[in-house]
Amino acid sequence: MRFEEKEDCHLDTQTGLEWSKDNLGPMTWQDAIDGFAKGKNGWRMPTIEELLTIVDYTKYDPATTLPNMVSSYYWSSTTYARYTDGAWRVDFYYGYGHGYYKSNSRYVRAVRGEKQKSKCQCGSRRVPKIVAPVAAIICPDCKKVK
Repeated sequence: MRFEEKEDCHLDTQTGLEWSKDNLGPMTWQDAIDGFAKGKNGWRMPTIEELLTIVDYTKYDPATTLPNMVSSYYWSSTTYARYTDGAWRVDFYYGYGHGYYKSNSRYVRAVRGEKQKSKCQCGSRRVPKIVAPVAAIICPDCKKVK
């Protein structure tokens, strides 16, 4: 089983990240950032790379096996490079990500643990590329979608 239930979280056995048991929100991106700035027990908003690691492309509605996920949009902490008043979000109905205005309300799932960069099965340690407008993580060496 990929997600192991612990006392206060779900441990991702593939990445070592701990995911909160419950969703927060919906809330704006800034409200989420401000809430996590208080830093309770190491919880924070996930990066787009981390959020995409829990997508299961063989599933939809929701496109993940992480318990208690809603088939809706979830914010990442990653600002969208094309316009800085936007941030990356993932739609967990189908499992795709793209940038959207930070002023809109979306769900948030808290994470804790060392910030992760997606690692490819080919063994590449180089930073993967996120491809827009639909987020996919591409290995810079083998060019496979992760």
